[in-house]
Amino acid sequence: MAVVTGASSGIGRAVAFRLARRGVRVALVARTRPALEVVAAAILSRGVHARVYPCDVADPAAVLAAHGLIVEELGSADILVNAAGFGVWKPFAEVTVEEHAAMMARLVSRLG
Repeated sequence: MAVVTGASSGIGRAVAFRLARRGVRVALVARTRPALEVVAAAILSRGVHARVYPCDVADPAAVLAAHGLIVEELGSADILVNAAGFGVWKPFAEVTVEEHAAMMARLVSRLG
């Protein structure tokens, strides 16, 4: 079983689909339930087990709660993919000092 954060879009979504194509059951984690449910439905339509776990990985309490629920419902994970992302999506030269500082502060807060 694999846990994939950021599974509702981008790299996380792509990884979740790749794992499912190989028959791996996936726990889909991201902030937005409706987007996760779209991914889960596509995986389930291929006959592979997928469950949705809405969670903001920037919130340690939410991560612990999601972890407990995943383990209770699916057992322990064999694979963990941390693909939850954040950032300012524009050309580097247009990123302000304040935007850069906010991104770095968020990264450092996640590192604990």
